[in-house]
Formats: sequence, structure tokens, C-alpha cells
Amino acid sequence: MYLYSAAGILFIEDVLLNRIAEKLRISFADQLDRNVSPGELNAWRNSLQSFAHVLSHYSLTNVGVVLEMQLPLTSKRLDCVSQSRERLTFAPSSVPPSASSSSRRCASVLSASFRSAC
Repeated sequence: MYLYSAAGILFIEDVLLNRIAEKLRISFADQLDRNVSPGELNAWRNSLQSFAHVLSHYSLTNVGVVLEMQLPLTSKRLDCVSQSRERLTFAPSSVPPSASSSSRRCASVLSASFRSAC
């Protein structure tokens, strides 16, 4: 189960147009039959802007982005997963220092998955 899935370019557009938190909120309510806390809603709104900036800055618009993916047999969720069929290079040390910890985690996962795919 996941709350959001889209191509990188659509994810960036959803973030820039301030639609991402609302899409996640609706998906959360539909799938889990409960409401999102205001804190989590704000966390999505803030941290995903940083992650979209990383994707945009490195022109990673053709990657797939999955948000809030539940790990099987646990109650834990991954913040984000991103993948590509192309060989990509990405320097995680280039993530802006102002990026939130959630975006840095996403960038690290992004970097590790690109390295292992190459």
C-alpha cells in the first residue's frame, strides 16, 4: 500500500501547485479510514517541497515517485521511494543544507537505489 505514486514531473507539479498534501490527505483517509494529524499534513507540505526541489535541480523528472509506502508485515511506512530505468548519477552531498531531514532521507534512498541499479 502507498498513498501517492506519480512520475517525477507530475510530483514536482503537484508540489509546486500545493496539491501534494491534499492528495496525500485524501488517499490516507480513503485507505486507512481515519484522518491525518495536522502535524503530519504540515510535515508533508514542508518536506516534500525540498524533495521536489532536489528532483527538479538534478532534472530527475522521469523517475517514479512513491510516497508513504507501507512496509509489508509492519506498521511502518517509507517516506518516499524513487526509481528510474536509466543510469543516473546523483551526489547526496549536494542536497541543500536547508533541506529537511525527511528530504535528506529521501535523497539518500534515491542515491543508493541509483548506485545499486547502475
